[in-house]
Amino acid sequence: MYFKDTSTLRLDELNAVQQSCDPKFASYVENYRFSRAGVLFIVVHVVGSGNNYRADHPPSMKEFNSRNTANLTFLREGFAEAIENDVPGVAVVIHANPDFERGGSEGFKDFLAAMREFLAKYRKPVVCIHGDSHYFRIDKPFRDASGRTFLHFTRMEVFGSPNVAGVVVSVDPNDPQVFSYRPYYLKDE
Repeated sequence: MYFKDTSTLRLDELNAVQQSCDPKFASYVENYRFSRAGVLFIVVHVVGSGNNYRADHPPSMKEFNSRNTANLTFLREGFAEAIENDVPGVAVVIHANPDFERGGSEGFKDFLAAMREFLAKYRKPVVCIHGDSHYFRIDKPFRDASGRTFLHFTRMEVFGSPNVAGVVVSVDPNDPQVFSYRPYYLKDE
């Protein structure tokens, strides 16, 4: 329902590429990407609670496998676009906290592998913005297969209940860091 009205997210104004325009992935309206200030934003439907990976529940696994295939296809297309166009930065926006520190959940294994593969090739700033565990933080928790921190990768986890606040993410393609973050808080009334 949310995506039926394209004006809701201004996807037309953003000239967004929506995965749902591909008949093979018509039901994945949540996946889209767009560029602003030369930076590529990739929004992909990676969800909390283990990405709905439930080995003991066949309907959940069917949903997970289909969505995971769509997500990985869309991510890799976006990553290829970023490399081909030599964009100054990439923002990946998801719901789930994929546990960049340990990556132990089977449901996030493919997502994390795709991110590692991209980060090994693309050496400019990348941010992953997510919620789920709702602990506001900006850090560098992600490591390559040999244990080295990806210094060009930043995780920005947004606030959530009970501490509801916002974060302004600014983009400056001329700044070597590209992304900057400023939390803002609602005033007590």
